Amino acid sequence: MRLEVLTLGDLPFGGPGRDGLGLWSIREIELLIQPPGNTQWSKVKLTSVTADFEQKEEELDKGKTKKGPVAFLIDGSDATLWSADRGPGLRNSSSVAVIAFESPLEVPAGTQAKVVLRMNSMPGCVRCSLTRDAGPKALPVDYDAFQAACVTAESRSAAQQAALFSAWRLSVAELAEINQQIAQHWSQYPAAETSVLHLKEREPALARHTHLL
Repeated sequence: MRLEVLTLGDLPFGGPGRDGLGLWSIREIELLIQPPGNTQWSKVKLTSVTADFEQKEEELDKGKTKKGPVAFLIDGSDATLWSADRGPGLRNSSSVAVIAFESPLEVPAGTQAKVVLRMNSMPGCVRCSLTRDAGPKALPVDYDAFQAACVTAESRSAAQQAALFSAWRLSVAELAEINQQIAQHWSQYPAAETSVLHLKEREPALARHTHLL
């Protein structure tokens, strides 16, 4: 199963989260299924998880809670939180987690599925999907770049081109020193003292025709 946490123009700083900085954190994810004719939901066992970005572990609430890597998403504890804060200027980015099951789902037609997310700071826009591929894993590439690569070159925005370029330079060993300098500059990115929340105008590709009756 793939869980996407996506940016959205209507969220603070574009999200993906709903808190004041657009951040988010998820305590736990569960997948439940209900075959036709059954009244009970059965929990699917989740065995491993990977993500495009791994945040360093940090303690919250005087050590009562921990926030950090994606392994916290399926560890069975509400005292741990998966988050993906990439730091100043970079934190408002999409993220993805790919979760493997103990065994493939073999269920009859008409089976219902339910995804449960136990959250701390709520993400504003998520999407879940299933795959038939065996052993699925998330690519260790920023998910914004992965999404940009799925768009034809002539249709990519400037932001998508920049995401692809950043992912490329981070993959080049010879650019390690330059990448370190760029990361240092990003760490000095100024934090906004205030923000204005307003609805984002629809992008042309998503525009709808409006008619007066």
